[in-house]
Amino acid sequence: MPDLIGASLACPACGSRQGSEVTDSRVDGEGVRIRRRRQCLGCHARFTTYEMAFDPAVFFDQRQRAKLVAAELREMAHALEVW
Repeated sequence: MPDLIGASLACPACGSRQGSEVTDSRVDGEGVRIRRRRQCLGCHARFTTYEMAFDPAVFFDQRQRAKLVAAELREMAHALEVW
């Protein structure tokens, strides 16, 4: 049965989005990435994907920081126009 991520991936061989089946999963040496061997359900070609986990709190924090920086840049641009 295809996993949710595999269903949205396009096969690099045939371009099909029918889904893929995970045949092997391994954590890399540093423990940061997951290497998955997949097989296309359409043409049966094998390919590799790499996945990384992320901390949603860090992602949210970076997004908030980006909004603050954008607001500061807008304020600076406005100040330069007034000058």
